[in-house]
Amino acid sequence: RKPVKAIKKLTERLSGTPPDPLEDRQMKVTRLNDELSAMRASLAQQAGGPAAAKLLRETSRRERRLATAWQGVTGEQLGLTEEEHIAVAKVFEKFAKLELARRDEVTEMRSTWIAKTLKRMAIGGYIERWRLGFELERQLGLQGALFNKLRNIPLTQEKLDKIQELMAASEDPLWLPEHEAEDNQAYVYVLAFDGDGAATRARQLQQEVNTILALPRKPREVVLMLRSTGGSVPGYGLAAAQLLRLRRSGIRLVVCVDEFAASGGYLMACCADHLICSPFAAIGSIGVISGTPNAAERLEREGVRFIETTAGKWKRTVTPFREPTEEALAKAKADLEELYGQFQDFVKVNRPAVDLSIV
Repeated sequence: RKPVKAIKKLTERLSGTPPDPLEDRQMKVTRLNDELSAMRASLAQQAGGPAAAKLLRETSRRERRLATAWQGVTGEQLGLTEEEHIAVAKVFEKFAKLELARRDEVTEMRSTWIAKTLKRMAIGGYIERWRLGFELERQLGLQGALFNKLRNIPLTQEKLDKIQELMAASEDPLWLPEHEAEDNQAYVYVLAFDGDGAATRARQLQQEVNTILALPRKPREVVLMLRSTGGSVPGYGLAAAQLLRLRRSGIRLVVCVDEFAASGGYLMACCADHLICSPFAAIGSIGVISGTPNAAERLEREGVRFIETTAGKWKRTVTPFREPTEEALAKAKADLEELYGQFQDFVKVNRPAVDLSIV
């Protein structure tokens, strides 16, 4: 079925059919636990050889498969030994493969049945409905085989009872109940923000926050790896607003600064519940700056006239093409002072202990 879907997707792309937004992944998600396991395996290979590294990788894979399928419940939490864990994981992996294939088939059959019924194709609709009628028996057969194989594993009655207790509370053996998982696993998402002058990363941060807040189970904590020298006021204001959305949703926010979080970067950093900085990281300042090169004198020498049409007295204050008036400079300065006051108020609210006069 997978090759058929791949061919269908390729055909749609070649024919110019717009891609399905649900199939278009906007973000790259990496399991940090997998990266740590890979690093440990590399160290094990240097210290104990390839066999030690292979054993560590296989152990991590088994733990990950069982934890992913059973909502974070690991072999250690079930009280299983290494051998028992291997046996349980193998039995469950085989069941999961067959069960997921069965569900794909049911989805296809149901879709076909609905389509034929709506088109009044009586015979075709009855055939699909008849096939769907046998799926409950097939589902129970797979689950029964799973339970029989688990019983055949030499586990103590206490361990079997623990597995039974967890599985009996759920209608789906692939997933344990949410209330069981909450005690065993706390999700932490780590985001990275490498800011530029225009804060172009803010839009992606907004999408990431939208995704986190839409999850059925919110993470306990979000960690933001922040690196920015500041830049655009609207851009960094938008980025800071996304971080405040996390806090207002009851998610603890931790910001880590390895190198610098200046100006707009500090605007984001002060949104954190907890801010962690490396010993020589540059934090702040919270000032506002605006600079524009002026070529009016050179243009005049070259005989170039600049014609600009505006509507509104303060549509344009300082421009590179003409000498600014004292009134225009005063207006630009007033605008900066207003922004600076807003910046100070924002920091004061989120970091009341900070002395604004020295930041």
